[in-house]
Amino acid sequence: DNYHEDFAHYSQGYDLFMIQEAMTTEDELVSKLAKDGFRWDFGVSFGYRKNPEKETGTMLGSHVEPTRTWIARTVDNEPIVKTPKTLTMGIYPIQGQEHGLMVINIHALNMTNQKAFERHLLQSMAQVQNHQGPLVFAGDFNTRTKERMSFMRELLIEKWGMTEISFRNDERMT
Repeated sequence: DNYHEDFAHYSQGYDLFMIQEAMTTEDELVSKLAKDGFRWDFGVSFGYRKNPEKETGTMLGSHVEPTRTWIARTVDNEPIVKTPKTLTMGIYPIQGQEHGLMVINIHALNMTNQKAFERHLLQSMAQVQNHQGPLVFAGDFNTRTKERMSFMRELLIEKWGMTEISFRNDERMT
């Protein structure tokens, strides 16, 4: 109920936002943040038949103008609803650095089998093969099983050398 107030409060002092399940509805907060110098890049996953102007997906917000943004939709779809998931990606310049910061915002496939989940993570990593600078890869990974967590850690930490960020007081499987 207090989304607008909570987001305004928790977003103070941050330059980069990664939102999953963003929607293209009239949102006073996004409009206000756009006026406050934020740029928003929206990767549409799917639209609603009954409400065509309403779309959902992943979103990046930043004070910094990216040098490039793009999206990638999954090859596999969520069962029953038959919708893809989306990666929204951007490269942001870093003052004094040759290579920019690459940001990948994921909303991973959830109710699919393990192989579809693996394909989605592999698709994500295909996006960074030629990137030379730093990388932030975050979002809703939907790692609801030990098998998914194991695959994700093996791929991202062991193969790609990423560092996992842990959250204080998080009792969920992260």
